Amino acid sequence: MFVLSASHNEDSLGLWRNYSDGGYAVGLATGFLGQVPTPSHVTYPTGASLVSNPARSGVGQGWQDVLYTEDSQNELIHETFANLLEWPSLHDPEDQMTRDGVMVSLAMLACRLKHPAFIEEAEVRVLFDRLPTTKTEYRVSPAGLVPYISVGAARTFTEPPRFSSLTSDPPDALPIRSLTCGPDDPIGRERRSGIATDALRDFGYEGVPVYGSDIPLRE
Repeated sequence: MFVLSASHNEDSLGLWRNYSDGGYAVGLATGFLGQVPTPSHVTYPTGASLVSNPARSGVGQGWQDVLYTEDSQNELIHETFANLLEWPSLHDPEDQMTRDGVMVSLAMLACRLKHPAFIEEAEVRVLFDRLPTTKTEYRVSPAGLVPYISVGAARTFTEPPRFSSLTSDPPDALPIRSLTCGPDDPIGRERRSGIATDALRDFGYEGVPVYGSDIPLRE
């Protein structure tokens, strides 16, 4: 399974330092992934699937807030396992749907728990599954090679747009609502904002507001 991460905070010094190196924060419309179609694994043309929660798993669908405090984490852990124990077929080792449902519930639980030291990140996540036909790609990070799958906005369903794996068909435009440039000096901020505005327009995102970070650049 794969996790797509975002944040409620579009201009955080910690996020710029840890994940950006002077890049950009893309603001997405909220709620565009709020309803996940049934069944729990929705297969897309290239084999990736968006993971929604099995019935009564106690975990919501779409974007999920990451929990940092011990009380909130314990509450979610208790709720998840209490609901799992109510499944009539939980103890049937031959029930593949139940095994898959338990795996998804535990994966969604795990992706919502994070050390309290990261609370300022205000992270939100979406969980994806990888089917056998899905191509796994790799990128280089300071920690080594990182596996990932490509996602984009799906044409498969009606509005609001949803994430899916990219296909050979042009995907729907992502629901970009803003772009924030990372910390820079005033001249650099103006230059980067102008280039970003031109790039958005050339890619079909006319009128998307572009902002500069309010965080002062340290010389």
